[in-house]
Amino acid sequence: MIHQDPSHSHPPDQNHAQYQSAAQHFHGKAANHHEQAMKSHLEAARMRDLDNHEASATHALVAHVHALVAHVHALKALQNSEDAINEHANIQSAVQRP
Repeated sequence: MIHQDPSHSHPPDQNHAQYQSAAQHFHGKAANHHEQAMKSHLEAARMRDLDNHEASATHALVAHVHALVAHVHALKALQNSEDAINEHANIQSAVQRP
C-alpha cells in the first residue's frame, strides 16, 4: 500500500507511485519464489530420506532455481525502491527551488 505523507507540499507523482508499486510487486514475487524454494528443499530432504537420491537431487536443483529467481526479483524490487526514492528526491528538490 502506498502512503502519502500529509506534510508534503507537492502533489503525488505518478512515476514515484509506479516505482513504489513495482517494488511491492517484485517483493511479492520474491517471497513466492522463496516459499517455493523452501517447499522444494523439504521435498528434496524427504526424497533423500527415502533413498531416492535422483529425485532428491532434482528437487534440490529446483529449490536453488527458485532461490535464484527470488534473488533476481528482490534485486528488481530494490532497484524500483531506489528509483522511487530518487524520484521523490527530484520532486522535493524541484518544490524547494525558488
